[in-house]
Amino acid sequence: MSDSKLVEVQKYSELLVLYLSKLLKVRRESMMTIDSNICQGDARTTATEIQNTDLLIIMTIKHDNDKDYVAYARSCALSQATGRSMVGLINFNSHKLDLQPQHFQKNVETIIHELMHILAFSSDKFHLFLDPNNNYQRRSKTVI
Repeated sequence: MSDSKLVEVQKYSELLVLYLSKLLKVRRESMMTIDSNICQGDARTTATEIQNTDLLIIMTIKHDNDKDYVAYARSCALSQATGRSMVGLINFNSHKLDLQPQHFQKNVETIIHELMHILAFSSDKFHLFLDPNNNYQRRSKTVI
């Protein structure tokens, strides 16, 4: 993959941080310790201790000619105290990623969509939602 694609994805990630820091507020962890293989082989990070962080998003780019996805995302680690995502992964397929200026809005929407999978909107996290009738966590994997 070309260096220009990496630079463009970096710009998107910087915009994402600005957008999210204004939109979402949660209690920050004073110190987060993570394993270098936190996302089980999809991504490696050299950071082991991160201070004053509420969510670490690891962004990767792979060139996958045989697949039709633009991006996928998943949570890699949940807080034991709150059940919310602490570390997530967004992977882009450079084969399908079009960084031309006319596709800027679509790419931003893709990143936001993938981020929602990390934050909560994934079937493996539905049981963490609170039931609005009693404020207890749901036991079901179905959210209506």
